[in-house]
Order: sequence, then C-alpha cells, then structure tokens
Amino acid sequence: MKENLGNINGFKVGEYFVTFPPGDFIKEDADGKMYAVVDIYKIEKNNKATKVKQDSLTKELEEQINDELNKFLLAALQQDKDNINK
Repeated sequence: MKENLGNINGFKVGEYFVTFPPGDFIKEDADGKMYAVVDIYKIEKNNKATKVKQDSLTKELEEQINDELNKFLLAALQQDKDNINK
C-alpha cells in the first residue's frame, strides 16, 4: 500500500520516513526496558511511500532510527531542565 506522507508528522532517516502511530507509542517489555513503537516507510521518487515490514529492517537502519530518537529525547530533556532552571 502506497501512502502520501505530506500531512504526516515524523522524521526522515535517509530514504525512510519514521512516524509514531496514534495512541501510546512508548511501551515496556517484560524486562522493564522502554521502547518506542514506530511506523517506517520507504520514500519513493514520486513522494509516495511504502510501509516497511519489521522483519525486513536492517540493523544499520534500526541503529540510525534509534540514534535520531535518542537525539529527540535528549533535546526534550535538556529543554525541560532549562525550563526548570529559569
């Protein structure tokens, strides 16, 4: 299924677009580790995108997405810290 990503909030990682599904997207596994649920789309030349299946993700792409998510979280934490210290 191809989708137009023009009105969807998310971020790009190379030729992929990462979005958060509606509702609670932060989950906890049985070991108590937190993780984010994301939808990943491969962007095509016509600005349409095809959803990527979880089992077809490369370790490299997973690491790139995790790096971006960590940057967002660290920036949000820093902003909260700055707001508290004002």
